[in-house]
Amino acid sequence: MLKNVLKIFKKDSFIRRKILLFASFFVIAGFYGCDTCNPGEGEIKDANDIFFSALSLNGSTPSIYAVSPNGNNLREIVKDGVIYGGPSRVKKFVFLREKSGIDTVLYIATTDGSDSISRATFSDIYKQLTVPVISPDGKYVSFYIGNGEVRIIANLSFQQTATTYFYEGTEQSFSPDGKYLAFYEKDGIFGPIHIKVVSSDHPTEEIYYNRQFETLLKPIPGNATIDWSDDSRLIAYSCGDSEKTTDIIYIKDVFGNNDYELKVKGIGAFMPSISPDDSSVAFAARDGNIWVRKIDEEKFFQITKVDSTIEYNLYPQWTNDGKEIFYLKYYRDDAGKFGGSLEIINVQTRRVMVLSNNVFRGYKMRIKA
Repeated sequence: MLKNVLKIFKKDSFIRRKILLFASFFVIAGFYGCDTCNPGEGEIKDANDIFFSALSLNGSTPSIYAVSPNGNNLREIVKDGVIYGGPSRVKKFVFLREKSGIDTVLYIATTDGSDSISRATFSDIYKQLTVPVISPDGKYVSFYIGNGEVRIIANLSFQQTATTYFYEGTEQSFSPDGKYLAFYEKDGIFGPIHIKVVSSDHPTEEIYYNRQFETLLKPIPGNATIDWSDDSRLIAYSCGDSEKTTDIIYIKDVFGNNDYELKVKGIGAFMPSISPDDSSVAFAARDGNIWVRKIDEEKFFQITKVDSTIEYNLYPQWTNDGKEIFYLKYYRDDAGKFGGSLEIINVQTRRVMVLSNNVFRGYKMRIKA
């Protein structure tokens, strides 16, 4: 009988995912409520954890969870919430509660759930509010309110407009030191696309505004992303060339001239992520796999191996120690916001571990500035 069960497990992806999800949330039930996250003085105990939103087995309301890269200490932090970015180094994160017929509301909580949840009350935060992210230093929150407008809240009290030309289907990104915000701009439906970097404290102060490009790489599903190096100098993003024959990963030194143009032919490139040592960039390819390229060398490494007719991987991110990459695996027969499986792979051994199923996105805490 055991052999028959194993055959079904290997053959049926739907059953396999449900079994893994049940196992994941069985672990959550064991850890939830235990006191595992109290950091020692001068250290961030959960700095390497991965934070994500997921639906429990047969559940209808998402919760926010955290898990260690080795799969241990899986725990529920907040019931009823969705995150769109990693927590700050001061162990705060922002999230949304989305209820039918009720305005979308921005909340703030701690990564260990020890503090009561606070509600940010601003007269113009309403249903259109999307993609709220907190800066790694915890001083700013950025969010999109529709009609091209992105705002920054300083210390959760004072709002300023960062842009009125935000390109929907993309994501804004704070620098690790929290001083800058990078985002995509587009003027009109057919206008050119730009990457813009502004000061978090004074959004009207333009730090960088790149040359225009025509083709933005936006996978389906998924948003176009921007990543920063840990020293808050380099940004990475991808786009197509003017002839639409090659994908290009641009790595731009916002404050200098150390720029890189990495051309990726054949496999394509989405969602680049810079390694902690600035030597490599991970990206999601058109073949459904995660690849890594050395920045100073024309060397590509295929990290994952999937059957692209059945599944594909998106949103790669390096762990803070640079040893592993976590990402979302999607099955082509899945649909909906929580259709991904959070997986992590060791870059050297290629060992893959499933951390949870029914996941929206995975994020890390930027521990360096």
